[in-house]
Amino acid sequence: MINLKGKFSIKPFYPTSVTPVYERDMSKDPAIGRTLRNGVIIMEEDLSPSMKKETHSHEQTHVNQMMHEGFDWDDKNIYYKGKKYSKQHFAKGTGPWEGPAYANEIKAK
Repeated sequence: MINLKGKFSIKPFYPTSVTPVYERDMSKDPAIGRTLRNGVIIMEEDLSPSMKKETHSHEQTHVNQMMHEGFDWDDKNIYYKGKKYSKQHFAKGTGPWEGPAYANEIKAK
């Protein structure tokens, strides 16, 4: 929403926040999609259109968590909503940040 001097506002017909998404060969990665610390989403290039949509919706949740819920990581730990977690959660695909991401997926048909 764009507010112009308090008199009226305009809702843009275009997205005001765009997350860059790159497709690449991820055959050596156990995941088909990842969110990088800079907010960029990468995903497997050979996914079907419906799986691309599902993967994007999952990873976009992580982007939103990074922006609004303190989701971050370093070489040793993962941080989410003020708590510290072991980095092993990334390898296992577990952790409290994954529940909302799976819930927000637009399921492939």
